[in-house]
Amino acid sequence: MMDLRKKIMIIAPFWGNEKHVGHKRIERFIRWTSGKGFKVIIVNAGYKDLEIKKDWGLEITIKDPTIKLGFNFTGGSSNETRYYYLKSLLRKVLIFYVLPDVLALWSKKVVGHPLIQKQAGNVEIILSSSPPESAHIAAYNLAKGNNAKLVIDMRDGWLDDSLSKLLNKIPFRKKCEASLENKILKRADYIFVTSIMWKQLLNSRLTFTKNKTIVLTNGYPINFIPMERTDSINNEIILFHTGRFAGSRKSQKISILLDVLLNYSKTDMNKFNLVLLGDLEPEELKIISQYRSKFLEYGWEISCNKAVPRKQMFKMLQEANGLLLLSTSYAAVPSKLYEYIITKKPTLAIALNESAVWGIGKKVPQIFLIDYKNYVGSDIPLMEYFQACKTGQFESDVPQEFSDDYLAKTFLKALGI
Repeated sequence: MMDLRKKIMIIAPFWGNEKHVGHKRIERFIRWTSGKGFKVIIVNAGYKDLEIKKDWGLEITIKDPTIKLGFNFTGGSSNETRYYYLKSLLRKVLIFYVLPDVLALWSKKVVGHPLIQKQAGNVEIILSSSPPESAHIAAYNLAKGNNAKLVIDMRDGWLDDSLSKLLNKIPFRKKCEASLENKILKRADYIFVTSIMWKQLLNSRLTFTKNKTIVLTNGYPINFIPMERTDSINNEIILFHTGRFAGSRKSQKISILLDVLLNYSKTDMNKFNLVLLGDLEPEELKIISQYRSKFLEYGWEISCNKAVPRKQMFKMLQEANGLLLLSTSYAAVPSKLYEYIITKKPTLAIALNESAVWGIGKKVPQIFLIDYKNYVGSDIPLMEYFQACKTGQFESDVPQEFSDDYLAKTFLKALGI
């Protein structure tokens, strides 16, 4: 029987890697569009060409040619160790010359691939989501070749506040990439970004994007119901931080958070347990070991736990007295902030003054803000936060603008669905 559904194609090379920051976002796109009767075709990168039928449409995997060169964007693991030094050299060469990133080799392969061409002819909408930005190359060429609507889910900035060392250090590389970004965004019908700050940065740099840039934040996990916290054993005050610190943004130093808490620990004789839940880097674990004895002096303990499945993570958060967030970016908003808000737990947000996180924090009463660049003298918000953790007496709110329904309406309206 012929499938008469309208089609949307989503280019997301990271799809299938649940640890990727954009995975949950794509899950939402699938649910929202398939719920409106669309057949969804997901295109991802992997070890071999593959086509799998899903209730919502098709999952098409196109073999990533860079895996054999030592790259891996799929989230899996490769045991190939042959020609290590040659691969290391090739990696450096590719990173230097291939725009905007080495997965552009995969993106160009996607465009002419028979599995994609078979589906692309009557697709109405082609959407690409980053990172990596090279996903937009495939979407741009497919949309242009098939006269489809092009939607760029940029998420964060491309050239704005870039995490790429090459862009920041090599002018000609930045110039070439700016030309590519300009071409793709001019063809785009709509551009999604995850905060008002990203929108402002993009619109001020490329004025032609003003009427087609839409803020589509990340949002609350669906079907989450906050539960009443049971008292912890021995009347400990349990503080949780989830996820990574530095990752790709090196300014996210764990020492910033630890310094703020250590300064406060000298003034409070209660028993605290600081729980760090996530896959921390070896260097960060060394830093924690250096701070541990200092905290113990004031009755604080630090517990490090590996990342756990989301369902288990939320169960652990329910046991917390308070949550901790560190954000050193002006425009980016960690997705964990939305996970924190919906728990209705008091949250200490150490962020950049007047940043995107700061703007959200001013609207949510259970978020207590401290400027990470000038936290000396932040006694009042610190005292208020810890008082809320200890007594459970504080105001809370879960703004609708980050709910699944609100975000779905914003997304579908932009796509004309």
